[in-house]
Amino acid sequence: MSGEPSKFMETTCVIQKPQKKQKPNGNPKCLGNLPDEVLRHILSFLPTTDAVRTSVLSRRWEYLWASIPNLNFGRQPANRNLLMDFVERALCLLDSSVIKRLSLSCDVLGDASRINTWISTAVRWHNVQELNVHLEKIERFVPLPYCLFNCKTLTSLHLDMMYVLKLPTTIYFSSLKILSIQRVTFLNEYLTRKLFSGLPVLEELKLRNCSWGDLKFVSISAPKLHRLFIFENDTRNRDFGSPSDFCQVTIVGDSLKKFCYIGNLTGEYCLCKSFSLKEAYMKEAYIHTTWVSLSERREQIALRMIKLLIGLSNVEQLTLSSYTIEHMMYAAGQLPHLPMFNSLMI
Repeated sequence: MSGEPSKFMETTCVIQKPQKKQKPNGNPKCLGNLPDEVLRHILSFLPTTDAVRTSVLSRRWEYLWASIPNLNFGRQPANRNLLMDFVERALCLLDSSVIKRLSLSCDVLGDASRINTWISTAVRWHNVQELNVHLEKIERFVPLPYCLFNCKTLTSLHLDMMYVLKLPTTIYFSSLKILSIQRVTFLNEYLTRKLFSGLPVLEELKLRNCSWGDLKFVSISAPKLHRLFIFENDTRNRDFGSPSDFCQVTIVGDSLKKFCYIGNLTGEYCLCKSFSLKEAYMKEAYIHTTWVSLSERREQIALRMIKLLIGLSNVEQLTLSSYTIEHMMYAAGQLPHLPMFNSLMI
């Protein structure tokens, strides 16, 4: 017995060699051990102002934000001057890396040239891929930089501004797949046609509350366009002018699969070659008019609606609002001209 270790001694031996404590998950060193690429990915989900604040954490973090792929500069009306200076400094301190997504929302006032410089910087020096621009309070607008309309790297563009869209004579988006234009007024018929024909790989187009201005004819022709959405809701509070005061919009839909229209058909829309169309949705908005009687206005809308439906004859799924169906009765004499919709499934 004396030559064998006692059970008490074995127990004591185990107690004297405890397991090494693990560092808690909240320890900053755990985050600091991550590769720079992972940290930049995490920072890209933060508003840019918050991402820049991390530069005070340590020397390693000081300029880590300067190479994040996503930049988001939102509106801060109470500190507009501070925001403008911050955006300018942030773009100057960025390294030469590519900007994957840039979101810019601000009041323009008298700083249109300054904002254009930011957009040019993103296009020329950082090969921006996704650009979201939301501009308010435009006092004196300077045309958007021409380099934007010939950007080779841009894959997604969202433009929202209540102003006239002044286009350059050369327009070609070689990589643009998604285009969203909101609240703009199209001014030049020839250049507007060039815009909608200079989109060789465009797959999705959204036009929301835009105005065709004095344009009489517009053609939308993008060979790979799959989805087209047109929203004209805010026109319900505007006068429609004379019966001849409208724009004829022709849509060449060789590859179109989904079409959605919500509005009051202040313009005349016509689909051509829409043989691949799978799904369509139409909803009529409220009618407001002062130039003709309400019944005459309804008849005009009904005629335009029927013309649009003729272009949807190959659709497989068709959704019409009850208001739309009701309006078609104001052109009952034209109903026999409606197509048979032989491909319709729903």
